[in-house]
Amino acid sequence: METDNYGLCTLTPAPLAASLPYAECLYGDCYDNAFFYPVSAPNFGHYDSQHEPAFIRKRNERERQRVKFVNEGYEKLRQHLPQEYAQKRLSKVETLRAAIKHIKHLQACLRVDGAAASGGGNMAHIPK
Repeated sequence: METDNYGLCTLTPAPLAASLPYAECLYGDCYDNAFFYPVSAPNFGHYDSQHEPAFIRKRNERERQRVKFVNEGYEKLRQHLPQEYAQKRLSKVETLRAAIKHIKHLQACLRVDGAAASGGGNMAHIPK
């Protein structure tokens, strides 16, 4: 066992560690049989997709297309809402709630117009 200038033991790296690009030593005591495990290199948020299998790239592309079509659908729905909602970009949930509110408003307009056209004030026969 080797010691440093202060009498503390030092570890000699195992041969395995030299073959790994990134390794950390785990040890609990001062023995030469320390073991190492590989640690991946930091990628700082960059992902190299050219090394992933083709089926994963295709799956990811399909998902991107699906999300794109869903977002385009929400955008078309926003265009059909009244101008009062055009002041700010609505979230998906806000868009759906505004569309429901607008549809209910249109249905109420139709019920009132239908009741007036039938000549009676009784709207019980008009479906809701």
